[in-house]
Amino acid sequence: MKNNVAFLKEEKKYTRFLTSVFISGVGDWFHSIAVFSLLMHLSNTSVALGITMALRVLPHLLFGPIGGLLADRFSKKKILVICDFVQALAAFSLIFVSTAEDIWMIYVSTFILMSATAIQMPTRSSSIPLLVKKENILKANSLHSTAFGIMMVLGSMLGGIVTTILESNLAFGVNAITLVIAGSIMLTTRFPKHEYDETNEKFSLKQYKVVFPLIRKVPIIQLILIYYVLWAIGGGVMNLIPNVFAFEVYGLENIGVGILYACFGIGQILGGYLSPYFEKWPKQAIAIGFLIEGIAYTFFSFSPNILVGGLMLIIALTGVSVGNTFVGTMVMQYIPEKYLGRLFSVIYTLVNVILGTTMILTGALLAKIAPEQMALLSGLLITVPAIIIGYGILKSGTLQSELVEKNM
Repeated sequence: MKNNVAFLKEEKKYTRFLTSVFISGVGDWFHSIAVFSLLMHLSNTSVALGITMALRVLPHLLFGPIGGLLADRFSKKKILVICDFVQALAAFSLIFVSTAEDIWMIYVSTFILMSATAIQMPTRSSSIPLLVKKENILKANSLHSTAFGIMMVLGSMLGGIVTTILESNLAFGVNAITLVIAGSIMLTTRFPKHEYDETNEKFSLKQYKVVFPLIRKVPIIQLILIYYVLWAIGGGVMNLIPNVFAFEVYGLENIGVGILYACFGIGQILGGYLSPYFEKWPKQAIAIGFLIEGIAYTFFSFSPNILVGGLMLIIALTGVSVGNTFVGTMVMQYIPEKYLGRLFSVIYTLVNVILGTTMILTGALLAKIAPEQMALLSGLLITVPAIIIGYGILKSGTLQSELVEKNM
């Protein structure tokens, strides 16, 4: 704990950046809970939920690649601030939703919010190495993971309380306020003066042509990308399973959902806390962390009660958050900064599109297949690639960023 405090005092720019991201993240969980609560209140069918889910996926396909280009070409600070304020307006608009005829406003707001998120994600990730010393990148990613877990627990809990006490649409006002605060803090964050490179080159998706040769030159990045694509299939299934288990398997309804999502957050926090202890074994941390996730999800499918199930989710998220922390650190250390936005965009776009599509399909399959069987399928879909790709990661080499730069 003392080391974290000392780090945050030393890296003041990153501290403001993380504070902004944390407040924005809490607002995101507010929004997610309030939206689904409002939809369930206004509509008795799953059609509205299905449309909303699709609108959470489509922006990643449309704007994810654009976000990578923007991050590598323009001021990251300006991009992040603008996205926060746009999201605040979109969230605030939902306070006017009161009847089923207003559901279209939820669709529009969701599309805008997720479009801004698709642009933000590669921008945020590619900002971290600009705001901390190179030797502190792992620590920054570890704290980012811990903060994500805390915001998941805190945002879900507060979102549920506020949605219960207030009307769902009033909770969106709270969401809008958090986003304005986050944007204001980011606005005062000091980014390097030359942290962007505006060129005369035409703004085009053709600028991604430099990224794919870059991926081919770093074998471990190839393997990680392949793993994430395969993981998104099993991960998409698991994203819906806790909700179904809480209602149909454990019989605890909304309380069960809250407990299981809190377990996700606790695992994320533990993973962020433990990551620095594996600093000397980054490839092992990635391979073993991903494997632990798959095995824990497999055991979750057999969990007889919420105590065992919650423990399995904590173990799973601890493992994957350790793996993800080292993946982000390795990418930031070995890939030149001017390509980071586009590289992260490729990863996030592929993962989120597959993840969202799988979630939609899983929702349909759960009407015919028992949740325990779907959970087992999810665990196996994550475990098998983790074994194969993990072995490849352990045997792979890495390239220094200078060597990559020279060969581009």
